[in-house]
Amino acid sequence: MRRLLALALPFAGLGLPGAVPAADAVPAAAGPGSDGRIAFVDLREGNWDIYSINADGTDERRLTLVIAGRARVGRKLRLVRGASLSPPDAAATYRWHRNCKPIRRATEPGYRIRRKDLGTRLRLHATCTPPGGIPVTLVSNRKKVRR
Repeated sequence: MRRLLALALPFAGLGLPGAVPAADAVPAAAGPGSDGRIAFVDLREGNWDIYSINADGTDERRLTLVIAGRARVGRKLRLVRGASLSPPDAAATYRWHRNCKPIRRATEPGYRIRRKDLGTRLRLHATCTPPGGIPVTLVSNRKKVRR
């Protein structure tokens, strides 16, 4: 059974907390945030993803990062879709992870796969910090590196 966790968040600016849903999260109902949008976490395509939607059920948006590319040694993975929560003057930083551990000097939206990545899972963490605001980190889908 798929479980949903819905949260009312103010989406004006960056009101998205870095919360991770529990495996046993129960369905929750919440009213819309100050801008009339509702955020919820859902298990689609095997990943927990964060979505926002208008209170009337229109304009659903996926907020989770998506990386693309063939996960093979010598190929490049890159960020193809990210959240559009950042104000124009927000600072964004990137960090690639190999099996949940940060990779040294892998701080760009793209990453060239090396031999040491073979058999591991790669994931991108992107942190956005608005001026004077709280940093928000979003995490991409995982890519397993194969031969």
